[in-house]
Formats: sequence, structure tokens, C-alpha cells
Amino acid sequence: MAQAPNLRKDIYNKALELEPNNYRIWNERGIALIKLGRYEEAIASSDKALEIKPDYYFAWYNRGDSLRRSGCHQEGIVSYYKGLIFVKNLGIFLRELKAKRRELYSMEIDLLKRILQDFLNRIGFRN
Repeated sequence: MAQAPNLRKDIYNKALELEPNNYRIWNERGIALIKLGRYEEAIASSDKALEIKPDYYFAWYNRGDSLRRSGCHQEGIVSYYKGLIFVKNLGIFLRELKAKRRELYSMEIDLLKRILQDFLNRIGFRN
């Protein structure tokens, strides 16, 4: 089972040789590393994606996921919040999140929903 994430990581490493400034490849590499339990490397991949594109909210989310899984819960929540700052269209974000739902654990989805609701409350958003 670990073979697929290893293969994905290797493919992303090769792709980065061709496109070292592609933030999406850095982010996807980070996801493969998360699946391998290599959270420090995943955080570094997210950081590189964010260095290239600081408003890429999925990189902030994946960074938060890596931090949380490595036991740095508060830092993870901060990354989740930072990602939400860059969501320009909540409907698109929620659709994209729903599409990614199959890959996410239910606990992560519940946590993100709570964070999103708290964020919306803080900015005064009302349905």
C-alpha cells in the first residue's frame, strides 16, 4: 500500500526537476509525503508551495494537516486559518473540499468545518 505514495512522491520529484517553481507539484508531493507519514518533509513541501504562491489555500490546508498529524495541533490550526484567509469564493472552496472529501478523514473534515464556522463567525458572516 505504501508503494503508491512512494511512486507518487518519486513522480513529483521528477516533475519538480522539470518545473521547480510549480506550486501545485510541490503541494501534491506534500500530500504523498503525508500518506507516507513523513510529516516534516510534507511541511517543507507545503512551505515551498507557499513560497511560490502564498495564497494557495490547499497548501495551507495540507501544511496544517501535516502539523496536526505530527502533534503540533495549535500550529496546524493556525495554518488552517491562514488558508481560509485566502478563500475568495466560499462556494468554490466548499465544492473543491467536497471533491477532496474522499481523500480526507472524517475527523479532518469535521475539524475544518468547525474552523470554517468559527472563522465565518469572527468575520461576521451570517447565512
